[in-house]
Amino acid sequence: MAMSIAVVLGLMQLFLWWFAPWAARVYADHVQLPLRDNLLDVPPQLPSGIPMFLLAAALVIEGLLRLGRGRGGSTRWLPQLTGAAGGLVVSLSMLVQTSLLRAEGPMGRPATSVTSVVANVLLGLALGALAGFLAARFAVLLHLNAPAPDQEGR
Repeated sequence: MAMSIAVVLGLMQLFLWWFAPWAARVYADHVQLPLRDNLLDVPPQLPSGIPMFLLAAALVIEGLLRLGRGRGGSTRWLPQLTGAAGGLVVSLSMLVQTSLLRAEGPMGRPATSVTSVVANVLLGLALGALAGFLAARFAVLLHLNAPAPDQEGR
């Protein structure tokens, strides 16, 4: 499931990254606008805010889910563990993505401080674990609303 969500978000990011600037240029040419968007030649804000390394996070999550379910033990903490691992991968990869896409200041790319790395790691772990916890609860609610197997044919 995590891989399918990552693929859909990746396709959405490609669409926003390549199509939206092209469509804005074509529209501006069509209506003969003299002033264009993106005069500073910076990456588009919306797609550059979507994590580019979601496939890596999805692989980590899928691997942990298969490993946890395959061991035959308790899976009580599995959603929180996979959520925290996914949050960690996304938070660290966003630091890399931000440093690649945003060149600020006269000296080029800004250096990432240890404080921001630690803050991103802690927030990624905490928010990822919370997301895993909530996802497990929402999955239970969705299964409760599913029709019974004998009522599907009616």
